[in-house]
Amino acid sequence: MLLIELDGANAGNNSGLVVQSPNTKVNGLVINGFNFDAIGVGGDDLTVQGCYLGTDPTGLIDVGNLNLGIANSGSGENLLVGGLDAEDRNLISGNEAGASSPNTGSHNWTYQGNYIGVDATGLVAMPNAQIGGSGALSLDNSDGHVVGGLEVGAINVIGENLGHGIAPHNVDNIIIEGNYIGLGYDGTTVLGNTNSAGYGAGITLNDTTNSSIKNNRIAGWSMGGVSVNQGDSNILIESNTVYDNAKNGIELKSTNITVKNNTVYDNGFSNINSTAFSAFGAPAQDIKIVSNKVGLKENGEAASNNAAGIVVMGDPVNVIIGGIDLADANTISTNNAAGIIVSSIAVDVAGATITPEGVSILGNSMSKNNPSTAGLFKGDGLGIDLIKATDTDSRPDGLPNNFTDLGPTLNDAGDPDTGPNNFINFPVLTSATQTGTNAEINFNLDAADGENDQYRVEFFSNDTPDPSGYGEGQTFLGSTTVTNGNSQIANLTLPSGTNLADKSISATTTAIDSNATSGFGSTSEFSQIVTATQVLTPATEPTTPTSSPTSSTSNPTPITNLASTGDNLKLLFLIASLLLLGGLGMLAKKHLPRTAKKK
Repeated sequence: MLLIELDGANAGNNSGLVVQSPNTKVNGLVINGFNFDAIGVGGDDLTVQGCYLGTDPTGLIDVGNLNLGIANSGSGENLLVGGLDAEDRNLISGNEAGASSPNTGSHNWTYQGNYIGVDATGLVAMPNAQIGGSGALSLDNSDGHVVGGLEVGAINVIGENLGHGIAPHNVDNIIIEGNYIGLGYDGTTVLGNTNSAGYGAGITLNDTTNSSIKNNRIAGWSMGGVSVNQGDSNILIESNTVYDNAKNGIELKSTNITVKNNTVYDNGFSNINSTAFSAFGAPAQDIKIVSNKVGLKENGEAASNNAAGIVVMGDPVNVIIGGIDLADANTISTNNAAGIIVSSIAVDVAGATITPEGVSILGNSMSKNNPSTAGLFKGDGLGIDLIKATDTDSRPDGLPNNFTDLGPTLNDAGDPDTGPNNFINFPVLTSATQTGTNAEINFNLDAADGENDQYRVEFFSNDTPDPSGYGEGQTFLGSTTVTNGNSQIANLTLPSGTNLADKSISATTTAIDSNATSGFGSTSEFSQIVTATQVLTPATEPTTPTSSPTSSTSNPTPITNLASTGDNLKLLFLIASLLLLGGLGMLAKKHLPRTAKKK
């Protein structure tokens, strides 16, 4: 238990401590009950370690300060809050907000190993309680910050906070890595703010550039796990586990965002969502969603409470889900409503319908997605569902609750219809046959999207058919590039050992569009399935080497081509009998007496 306590009960509207001298270390203090900040920092190269800010000396009782636990009281560089050793940990809980760097010129702050929004046990919530505010950490108007890290002991435990967990604003080059956000120190006890009056996301970026969110565990937030908003750009979201958030797991509303190698499941509205309205600001664009597990837990098991998988709604531009590199494929499974939803949306205040086009869905594994009549996004459990959303004024949050075109959208001759991804026609499969390691798939294509009248048609196999009769895409088999036309044939080389017999084959169309940065345009829903057949080729014996290179002796008919081993023995016995009888005849003829010639 810490021994030095600064009690602000009779201190007026002052902070507990203000430090503005460079190269100063604050260590081992309990600062609570002040009507302003616990500590104000403003000098360069300061260190705050081993302090309890907002609790009693045991760290178990809330005695919060009425503003921030740590506040910026002037420009300061290279502040270190916490450290890699347990004794360096600060406990910042019970305050109106956790910590902030609101002044321009405060660069290169590092937060490591702290407990924020929990008590000293690391498992019991003690929120920083400014509803709708920064909550744990608000790092604003500055650059170069590091929150967490990969080193042992660098994890910040950011438990329950009634605002956001981490909320950078107007920040460049921030790294948020390796933290538990909304969880206790064990990484599994969910605290967050979904069970309180809280309002906030685990991580919310605003006007943030050139930054990364990596290797965090994020759960339990009322407004979602990660929210990337308009004004953000060049953001990497990689290798995080995001689950049990009340709205979207990862929400994308900005420019040049890569979402890679994350595990996202059991979130309330959707697991990954890009909903954007260019009428109200810059459009979301250049979004890559690659190599993620969507709807599955870290160990690959099915999650129990998924909403929709990936939702693209409004008018984001140049969105790629998966890719032509097999390493970019997402695994999208056991989601409810659909694996991927691409939806237009009626915006009542603008009196217009905003429609996404050029959403490219390539090479992913999609299976076991389920129909749903509940939740925000409803649907028939397709792998890909192109839908329309209307009636946005019937919900207090302005989101839709009325959908049309749910389930398979039928092809139309000449493909003139418009809507999400232009309702581009899917291929019509007529047969699928495997011979050895080759698959021959026959199909017709009547599509219209993009400029070049060229299309990438992708083929997939499924262990079991989707109940709708239309495909998902469990295993990617390959692709071909074609123009429109009937009676087309795709010849695919399969991995050795592949057996397509009785499996359901499906396909998608993606327009190749020279205007898109990626080179790809809109992707269709999955086609109707066909059942594959397998042609068994006769086994052949290897050619027996001969001693003479000039020998032209051909191999005999392999024994495996005859009906059975019994038939083979019968044939051999017959041949031997004929040879024996022939030999006996010749012998008899030789020894019979000659008949005298008639005169």
